Amino acid sequence: MGDNHSTLRRIWERVKPRPPLPTRKDVAVALQLMAIMLEAGVPMAEAFNAVRNQTPDPVFDKILEDIEYKVTRVGWKFSQTLTQYPEVFPPYCVLFIQAGEATGDLAARLRRAGQLMERNDNLTKQIKSALTAPALTVTVACIILYLCVKFVMPKFIDMYSGMNVELPEITKIVIGVVNIGNHWAFLLSMFLLIVTIRRNWTEIQERMFTRLLHLQPFRRWIGNVLGAQFCDVLGSLIKEGVSLVKAIQMMAATAPFRAHRECLKKVHAALLEEGDFAESMLIVDYFPAMVTTVASVGQEIGALETLLSSLTRILEQEVDLTITAIVALLEPVMICGLGLLTAFFFVGLFLPVYGMLNNIGA
Repeated sequence: MGDNHSTLRRIWERVKPRPPLPTRKDVAVALQLMAIMLEAGVPMAEAFNAVRNQTPDPVFDKILEDIEYKVTRVGWKFSQTLTQYPEVFPPYCVLFIQAGEATGDLAARLRRAGQLMERNDNLTKQIKSALTAPALTVTVACIILYLCVKFVMPKFIDMYSGMNVELPEITKIVIGVVNIGNHWAFLLSMFLLIVTIRRNWTEIQERMFTRLLHLQPFRRWIGNVLGAQFCDVLGSLIKEGVSLVKAIQMMAATAPFRAHRECLKKVHAALLEEGDFAESMLIVDYFPAMVTTVASVGQEIGALETLLSSLTRILEQEVDLTITAIVALLEPVMICGLGLLTAFFFVGLFLPVYGMLNNIGA
């Protein structure tokens, strides 16, 4: 009995709803406020207290309390504590803090990390806002369709089962689908699928990233997004006096997605061996060709950080245009897909009725 209880508890710990994470906006504001405090000469412990006092989120307050304890009392590095909360502090945030610790200008790097996080949060909100309408349409349509499968269509199936009529093939398929949808095992399977996806979401994201890199339209869009982030962070690190080799090494350790990290590690190894940044960047073949060109020219004329900053703006504009085009195409595609699915169910369900009416008229 005790073993069963402990097993159920472990399952519940994995699937129970977690407290909502602090918003990126709140984290960005906290980082910038911390930067202001440190620039004013406020000790680290007092700066943490000031940030916690203006934080309305109790979950974020607990996180800040833990970070404060480890930094001011245990002696951890600031960047080391942030790696304990990857869902709250993205990799580029840790990277900037590491650069600040290396150069001795932690306040400026905290400010830069907060600004970049705030900008990415605005981009995420823009995408979510654009996707709200089609997502709501699809959700409502799926709910209505499921209610029809659950309560309306079985009545027609019962009526057909009492008649000695030959049903069309499409009707037989619809009846099979409706019977599956109304079986208890279907709901159980959906629940288990959701639990499995939730438990393995990180690995699923890694696999999706690797698969999408082999599809040309997605490969180009992913390259633009990661390329813009790469140029932005690298330019900022170089501007703050971090060497190119060290900056690439830091980015390779904190980059999102395993496949992307491996590519950057190969860039770092090639840069150490050959010393040619432009040649090394050819390894990341999903980055736009502009990145390699800028790397070559910037290294030659000694203005790499300036050219990287300009390229970041160009790539971000292209990403914005791509997002707008995808969202504009997504809604009609989703509506057409739902229309075809609905037509399949209702044509298959009502086709025998139409046939019987024709026979009566004859």
